[in-house]
Amino acid sequence: MTFSPVVFGSGLVGWSLLQRTSTAQKQVLSQDTAVQRDVSNFRNKFGGIETASQLIKDRQLLSVALGAFGLQDDIDNKYFLQRILEDGTEDRNALANLLSDNRYRDFAETFSFPVSDIDRPTIVETTISSYVDQSFEAAVGEQNSDYRLALNLHREIADIANSSTSNDTKWFTIMGSPPLRKVFEVAFRLPSSVGSLPIDDQLELFKNRSNSTFGTSDVSDFSDTSSQDRIVNNFLLQSQLAETKSLDPRSTALTLLQTGRISIGAI
Repeated sequence: MTFSPVVFGSGLVGWSLLQRTSTAQKQVLSQDTAVQRDVSNFRNKFGGIETASQLIKDRQLLSVALGAFGLQDDIDNKYFLQRILEDGTEDRNALANLLSDNRYRDFAETFSFPVSDIDRPTIVETTISSYVDQSFEAAVGEQNSDYRLALNLHREIADIANSSTSNDTKWFTIMGSPPLRKVFEVAFRLPSSVGSLPIDDQLELFKNRSNSTFGTSDVSDFSDTSSQDRIVNNFLLQSQLAETKSLDPRSTALTLLQTGRISIGAI
């Protein structure tokens, strides 16, 4: 892929500029020769895939399927991936259900063979759309990993917020997604070691921090863009503050002054 996103600056200012240009930049990405080749190949060949083994053996098809879930780094773990797909998700002891990363469960649910002819077109187009989104986010992440996480949150959180599951289940879904979990941990100023706590204690901690930070512990309240912006802005501010702590105190104070006008109104 020859596409290279244009990322201006860093922090909240750079994020604001990226938001304004992301739609146009994603359109440019979709016209990239390599992306078009992968998309066309997936659209043309997936109709002939009948088993998990066939998908796993076709590296080009598998790269798109994995890329749609941000799992492209697993492309060489063929035995593991075949086990994920063949186990499915109906059995509570299926491998995907035993992993803390929910992306494997979503991957297994999407490519649950045999696939009916009725479902194939929807799977193809949904996978391709997600693949382009994830490819853009990955390209942005090569320049700024925080922006990749922020883009991911905007893409995923609304579906979780609007789901019919209980509030606790929504929080477990967030906590089970490494990209989403990272955003909330930073926004809540929690160390990554919080993951070693009993899962119910983690749940209560996330809910309490959400209530004190955003005024609500109900994930349904994160369905609108303004609420998502508050989460992202808080995440980016806390990330920037953590980074400047290693600098000279005068540099930290200057950074706070420079970002103050934006951050105060954003969180």
